[in-house]
This record gives sequence, C-alpha cells and structure tokens, in this order.
Amino acid sequence: MANGQTPEILAEVQRLIKRGALFVSNNSGGKDSQAMLITLSKLVPRNQILSLHASLGEDGKHAQGVEWPDTLKWVEYMSSELGIEVATCQADKTLFEMVDRSAARLKEQGRYEEASPWPSPKFRQCTSDLKRGPLEKAIKAHIKKNRLGGIVVNCMGLRAQESSNRAKVLPWQRKKAKETGRGAIREWYEWLPIHHLKTDEVFALIKEAGQKPHWAYEKGMTRLSCCFCIMANEEDLRTAARLRPNLFKLYVLKEQELGKTMRMDGRSLEEIAMKTVTGSKKWTFKARAVSDWGYVFFSQPFDVETRAKARFDEEKKRAEEYGGAGSLHSLEGEIVDRFSIWCPND
Repeated sequence: MANGQTPEILAEVQRLIKRGALFVSNNSGGKDSQAMLITLSKLVPRNQILSLHASLGEDGKHAQGVEWPDTLKWVEYMSSELGIEVATCQADKTLFEMVDRSAARLKEQGRYEEASPWPSPKFRQCTSDLKRGPLEKAIKAHIKKNRLGGIVVNCMGLRAQESSNRAKVLPWQRKKAKETGRGAIREWYEWLPIHHLKTDEVFALIKEAGQKPHWAYEKGMTRLSCCFCIMANEEDLRTAARLRPNLFKLYVLKEQELGKTMRMDGRSLEEIAMKTVTGSKKWTFKARAVSDWGYVFFSQPFDVETRAKARFDEEKKRAEEYGGAGSLHSLEGEIVDRFSIWCPND
C-alpha cells in the first residue's frame, strides 16, 4: 500500500482530483489532524485541500472557549507550513449553552432524573451540534463562494488504534449527497487517510515534516480539541485542570448547578482532578481535605495559601484524635504545590 492507502482508494482519490473535488481536512489542531493534513499534502494538489476548523473558543460573543486558547493559531501554523488554505466556523451556541438547553428539555419531558444533559460517548451532541453541523454549513458556503463543482471528500483523522469501534470504520465510503440546488454538495465521500497509523507513527510523521505537535502534548495531554472531553482519560482531565484551572472551575460549577456529572460513571471532575497518588485507604482525611480545599477555592476570593494551611491544620487535629497523624505531615508541602497550580489564571 502506498502511504498506507489501498490501490482502490488511491485510484478513487485520483479520479476525484481530476473531477475537481474539494478535499476537506477536519482540523481540530491535534496530532491526528496534523498528521492527516501532512498525508493529504502528499497525495492531493494543495489548491484542492481546505483545512477547516470548527472553533470551540472565544469569538467575542461566547464568553468562554472550551478548547485550548491558541488552537486556531496552531491550525493556521500547520496549514501555512504546507501552503494549504484555512477556514473556520463556529456554532451559534457554546457547550454550556447546549447543556443548559438539554437540561431544560429533559425537565420539560420529566426525564431529568433518568437522563443526563451532558453529551455522552453514545449520544455525542457536542460533535453533531458544535462541529459537524457548522462544518457542513461552512463547506457548502465555500463551494458556493468559489463556484466549485460540489464534490466533497470529507477527511477525518480517526485511527483504528483508538478504539474497537473506530477500527471497524471503513477508511473510504461514499455517502448520500447533502443537498441539491445552487452551491449544493452533489457528491459526498468520507476518507480516513491515517486510519492505519499508530500513535508513534503519527508523531514521527509530524517530525519528519519538520513540524511540532501542539505544546499541550509535551505537558502530558494525549488528545486535544476540548480541554475537558467526555472521551478523555482521567490523567488527561487532571492535566487539563492543572493547565486551565479557570475553565476547570466553570465545569465544576456547572456540574454542581445541574446536579449531574459530565462522566457516565457518575464521578465529578472535581473528584477526578483532586485525586492524589496514594494507595492507602486508611487516610480518607487526605481525600476529604483536598475536596474541601477545592470547595474553598471555588467560593469567595481569599488568601489561598493561608486558608489551605488552615484547612490542613483542621484535618490534622481530626486525625490526631484517631492517632497516627504523622502521615499527614508529608502533605503540608503538597498543599502549597497544589494551590500554586490551581490559582494562576489561564
């Protein structure tokens, strides 16, 4: 296979290139989007590629973005390095607005107790409403503006290694046409150009192209796009909380307001992010103290270090009543470290 593509896929790509197809690279700014764009640049004329980003960030109307603040700049960087046009689009609502509307709808239907207003792996409303819908509108607008023929190859950076479900997705499919009429999308194909790549191969491809992946990967993130993704593992959520504490605070407050957690297992973001590295079940004081410190931090402005130490002293006294409080002394330095992380602005 050339470039990991079957002869059949390469033949289809060449046929559609000759017909003037537009190859849309769905670009989240992450490593897979970057590797996919590099792969496309080797197979498709660059004037037939559009690097399209569905922004989840601030735009003047939306008070708080849920993606990494410099994502658009990173999309522009990787695209300009390859000489590929960039376009952006954005939904008319934020993630939090979408969740609030979903909550109101569930309450009207009397289903709020049994269902969650948050997106889930099964019902990914965040993808359909905040990404797929705006992307399709932007593609149609681009076709109409540039008087293109209406043939679209929608390219996505899904990889088989990511999950058993994604491994089952065909790397090339023809879908039904989206619309008819002027500026319509008459033919729609979906292509997964890096479906076969492993994670290390993705990073190797980026390095080979003389580029760097987004800085969040160096800080410990394994995926990008939304900082606090419903698909993220616990370590990614803790890393994101450390890197974007103010946004983390908004998520925690929203979970508390709704009485519903973002995760399907019922664990709150606060509980996950405040989790400490200890195998002992004996010292439940530690987890309780950390949770209390988090609560204090999210309330009124105050001298964080002073209140944190006060909370520590309080928990130490409680522990002393049961004996063996010496273990808690090792936490004192950790308190300062934790609050030096939670307090800075984004």
